[in-house]
Amino acid sequence: MEEVIVAICLFIVLGISPPTSPRANSLLWKITLPSGAVSHIFGTIHLQDSTVFRQRDTVLSLVRTCYTYASELHLDSVLKMMQPSAIFLTSKTLYNLADTSEVEQICTELEKRLPGMKPICSRLKPGAIGMLIALGSTEKTAPVSIDQFLWNLAKEHQPRFVGLETLTEQIAVLDQMSTSMLLEQINQLSREDSLAQVMPGMYAMEELDAIAGIGQDTSGAYSGMMSQLNDERNVLMVTRMQDMLTKGNAFIAIGALHLTGPQSVLTLLDQRGYSVTPVMGGRRSQWLDK
Repeated sequence: MEEVIVAICLFIVLGISPPTSPRANSLLWKITLPSGAVSHIFGTIHLQDSTVFRQRDTVLSLVRTCYTYASELHLDSVLKMMQPSAIFLTSKTLYNLADTSEVEQICTELEKRLPGMKPICSRLKPGAIGMLIALGSTEKTAPVSIDQFLWNLAKEHQPRFVGLETLTEQIAVLDQMSTSMLLEQINQLSREDSLAQVMPGMYAMEELDAIAGIGQDTSGAYSGMMSQLNDERNVLMVTRMQDMLTKGNAFIAIGALHLTGPQSVLTLLDQRGYSVTPVMGGRRSQWLDK
């Protein structure tokens, strides 16, 4: 089940990218209230790739001293919440949603990416298959993702932990994926595989514009999910940040794509009167060696 959680976020990263952000290329941002309270937001990437762990130690210092640590999901409780209904169809199969030839194409691709999955493929939700195919396209070269790494680091001093979303909310977004969207994803897998290869390097160099820009030509088949995947989630997350930002000394770790685009978390905070500035400089090291 833990791999499924990782895949939920990974599918969102590889499948859809918002428009390019005009802001500075920095993963770390300082959020200052009129009262003077200061917090920070850091853009993560949901990949177990050692390349992405070469980052600035400034981030580690902030994590080690924060009063509140927030992530997209509360990582210590999310596995307990996972139920079979999150990934399995309940009263029908894929054959009720697509032609037999289409189901065969879908299940053949899933088996190719994750051997042994074909026997249960027709019982899985389209969104679950999409995220599992995305998971199967990536090679793991790190023991955990950056999200889990920073969460574990924060636990060393036990701040207040907050999940900005629930697993149910994230799964509800993936449930919007239709079989036609899934087939479109499968037809674009060579492109997604290429993105998976270049994205870690872009992330390591904090190239937010490049990360956002490489997906601008994504097929219109995904367009119906765009607002739910990014814009609506951004509004919800910003709303749920209010209390911790008011208190100050919060460290908020969310997917880097939430920092890009015209409806980004940073833009929404700016519109609400917060001072939003990039944090630049600092010593860079390989975090996995620490």
